[in-house]
Amino acid sequence: MGTSGRIQAGRAAGLRGLRFSGGGVRLRGGNTHAAERVLQLLGPIVRSLKSAFPRTRIILRADAGFAVPRLYRFCKTEGLGYLIGIATNAVFKRHTAVDMGRLLERFEATGKPRRHFSSRWHRGGSWGRKRRAIYKLEVGAEGTNSRFVVSNMKGLPLHLWRLYCDRGTAETFIDQLKNGLKGDRLSCHRFVANAFRLVQYALAYNLMRVFGSKLVGTVLEGASIETIRTRLLKVGARVRQTARRIWVHIAGGFPYRQVLALVPERIACMPNAPPLLA
Repeated sequence: MGTSGRIQAGRAAGLRGLRFSGGGVRLRGGNTHAAERVLQLLGPIVRSLKSAFPRTRIILRADAGFAVPRLYRFCKTEGLGYLIGIATNAVFKRHTAVDMGRLLERFEATGKPRRHFSSRWHRGGSWGRKRRAIYKLEVGAEGTNSRFVVSNMKGLPLHLWRLYCDRGTAETFIDQLKNGLKGDRLSCHRFVANAFRLVQYALAYNLMRVFGSKLVGTVLEGASIETIRTRLLKVGARVRQTARRIWVHIAGGFPYRQVLALVPERIACMPNAPPLLA
């Protein structure tokens, strides 16, 4: 699926009402890197954010699939802060071996899980310069765990790690596209056909997001796409077409009939919305 979904730009006040002039989804081949053409997707989004919020610092958070030097250089050129996951390797394990050993000793002495945050400067083989690598070490009954994040930001490792982990919000949006709308059903035989289907899923996702924004003040305020689809749209009804209209008759006992009637009225009040038929 498109690589833009798992990258989250930093929050900004009023972001909900912003209209982006770029971005989107793009299907990539299964044999290509996760960061393939990431800059073509990210560039228009960054320009839109800068235009709308010129005084706001943008922070990029991404998982280890995007730990590539060209993305680091892009962030430096554009003046972005970044927190990008990077896979554990032998060098990282060697650098953190002393800290991990201390955690193991404390865990064996007390039986309580231990966690440690720190950072060090690291230079990958293709980087050209040193960058800050923040790491989290954990020891518990399940064993040991170590994770690493590359960043150009100042601050305590613990605080930066929490900021990185807060990108879980973006993962929720991906879940709604993939599972709520079945956006991973790309089973056509041709690549172009599947790419077109992905764009259709993205369009449906945006329509559902607009639909959901009109549920404020109702019992379904803040509902997920899956909830909206199953409780408001996927219901039994009788459809009758006349010369001028298409009528949808829903059972009088439908518990959300008032909510369903309210949403079209609110949509009709949106800018450039077509008039609601009487």
